[in-house]
Amino acid sequence: MRILLIKPFSWYSAKGLGFPLSLGYLASSLLATGEEVWTLDLQIAAKEEYDQTLLRSLSEFVPEIVGITCNSHERYYSFDLARKVKAWKDVPVVMGGPHVTFTAEETLNSIKEIDFIVLHEGEDTLLELIKALKNGQSLKKVKGLAYRENGEISRTPLRGFIEDLDRLPFPARELFDVDKYDLYLPIYERPKAMHLITSRGCPYSCGFCSAKEMSGRTVRYASPERVIAEMELIKISYPQYNWLFFYDDHFTLKKPRVIKLCEEIIRNKLDFNWGCYGRVDSIDEEIVEAMKQAGCRMISFGVESGSDIVLSLMQKRITAKMIERALNIVKKKGLVARASFIFGYPGERLRDFLSTIKLCSKLGLDKDEIIWNFNPVIYPLTQLSEDLKKTGYFPDRFNWCEKLNIPNYKDVPLYVNRWSKLKELMGRAYKRFFVEYKHTPLYKSVPQYILERISKSV
Repeated sequence: MRILLIKPFSWYSAKGLGFPLSLGYLASSLLATGEEVWTLDLQIAAKEEYDQTLLRSLSEFVPEIVGITCNSHERYYSFDLARKVKAWKDVPVVMGGPHVTFTAEETLNSIKEIDFIVLHEGEDTLLELIKALKNGQSLKKVKGLAYRENGEISRTPLRGFIEDLDRLPFPARELFDVDKYDLYLPIYERPKAMHLITSRGCPYSCGFCSAKEMSGRTVRYASPERVIAEMELIKISYPQYNWLFFYDDHFTLKKPRVIKLCEEIIRNKLDFNWGCYGRVDSIDEEIVEAMKQAGCRMISFGVESGSDIVLSLMQKRITAKMIERALNIVKKKGLVARASFIFGYPGERLRDFLSTIKLCSKLGLDKDEIIWNFNPVIYPLTQLSEDLKKTGYFPDRFNWCEKLNIPNYKDVPLYVNRWSKLKELMGRAYKRFFVEYKHTPLYKSVPQYILERISKSV
């Protein structure tokens, strides 16, 4: 069958824009079974040519099935694509991704142009769905699927997560014009990077994140041999890329594996520079030194707060002392320690905010090493979302398929409390502090400095 996989418009992140790995894996799995696959990434299409680009692909390829990926920030664009595909021709439309996985029934009830929703990981479910459609078989045996049947929404039993990641083909990068993307390592030089992922799953329960619900609590790893083979393929096929970004939720989670992988990178003379995500409780001098020797130049941490009280409310399972220790090790080794922060979490007090400010200053983080989020973003099925529902924060009859009439960031709800304006002013003052006193150890004076700046702003 001819299958068209589409990525809708998306906003650029702090890391720029990379080709959609999820569609790359779906495409390569389909190609391996003999299906004919096209990809269309509307992230890189000019907005004024959005509809023309879509219609041109539909007319040229004439797909028999269309698959669309859907994240919360881009859901309205995904829904719009489904409508436009159905207006072109009544072909089956399949949607997948974290947002529709968590809102399957609501989405199918609201968006009639979507025929099927693939839940969680899509490689095996999509293959079985296509086989069933080709052979006219019942869909009840296709695990991990939600669909409309006789006017009712049906859901099959969930499929187990893929345990052996080595059995998956490498993502089909050849189906994307990779040079049109501008994914880069978020450090001062902004080097352009190719991304890959070497594990799936998250064992943690951070209240604002749904990674564990999407990919499971058990972390599944690709073997070091598999990772080296993919890096070698990138080196041969895309010699213009000297930098990599490992997109694993927690690349540093399993120390022996990281050290083994670093040893293999060195042994195979894969002279990439690279960055990754890590957790502060998995950092020590040995693992950072091994990573540095293998080409690591940046580790990005979800620090979120300098207050132990707020960290506990977030269910982060880390402390401010652990944060300080880990980031000091990374910086001591000469790597960039990038840190993200969330202000305004339910239960946060003014003193908690000041604790975060003081910790940032004590660590000597440059403004380019900090990611600021002044209001928590509320994603479906997170603990934060479920807790706020109980408090009546969401309006009556709230629906993820309808345009929001509450504070939002890129079409996803925000939690905004009465301290929000004050936090914004404090954040601006803190950034100004870094500009004026970047190279001086004045962290003890930061609260007073910020309060002075605020008094001038109000």
